[in-house]
Amino acid sequence: MIEVRILVDAGRQVGLGHLCRCLAVATELRRRGAPVVVSGRIERPADELIIAAGLEYRALPSSIDADADADALVGAGTCVAIVDLAPGAAIERYEAIAARCERLVVLVDRDRRELPGQVIVDATLQALERPPRPRETGGVVLVGPGHAPMDAAFSTARAAAAPVGELARILVTMGGTDLAGASGWIADALAAPGRTIVPVRGVAPAAMADLLAAADLVVCPGGTTAYQAACVGAPMLLVPQVASQLDSAGRIAATGAARLVGLADEVDAAAIAVAAAAVEAAPIRTAMRAAGRALCDGRGAARIADAIGAL
Repeated sequence: MIEVRILVDAGRQVGLGHLCRCLAVATELRRRGAPVVVSGRIERPADELIIAAGLEYRALPSSIDADADADALVGAGTCVAIVDLAPGAAIERYEAIAARCERLVVLVDRDRRELPGQVIVDATLQALERPPRPRETGGVVLVGPGHAPMDAAFSTARAAAAPVGELARILVTMGGTDLAGASGWIADALAAPGRTIVPVRGVAPAAMADLLAAADLVVCPGGTTAYQAACVGAPMLLVPQVASQLDSAGRIAATGAARLVGLADEVDAAAIAVAAAAVEAAPIRTAMRAAGRALCDGRGAARIADAIGAL
């Protein structure tokens, strides 16, 4: 199979969601026999996730240069390039890579620009209504949570999850970086006798799958973690960190897999406690589990790999 080169943006400002989904696709492609190299400007300790996955990592210089990045990514050989950049990344970054690689696969979130690439993936619910626009005639578009790439560990955890029981263990994970520092006060708001609160940040995918499967309730902003939790069947309270996450969180909540509490800087401890009380009954969370599992089955990486293999 042709060599695969991945360029991903990740770090304190961008978060770890882009990296986690690229690692899922990389692992699936490597399982199918493709050599995979990951490049980027990835801050420590996030780069350790790449090494832990057994993948080669090539750090790029600190300043972004579209042509230099494309040269470093593609090199002189033939390859398929997979690109997952920060929201609003300059179109020139995509174009420079498209001009140098054999095939280009682009992962985006609600990007409505006309993008180069033979395969464009947007796993958001919004993409079901407004899919991305490939510049190339005949470009393949993969949309919706069924294409949310995640580690195979989440499918394994989904199959092994215990029946819904009492609300005794709550996982609080406000993204890989928790820029707003919301985890602490949310955890305090949920504390109660007989209840274990588990704050989590920046763990490897396999560990996160086990943590989600063991949780009776998950508090998260939305995004990558929400799709992972949905796959496993963990009921959710969604507390977006920034306004741009509100629409996605609202759409996930509308499926029945979660309850939207509100923006982290607009809600207080009482609102968090009330939201948790509203889903305390096991039948409510059982229905949320079913809705989550219907939303996302964890096979997104395999479907993306299938599309790459068909190029």
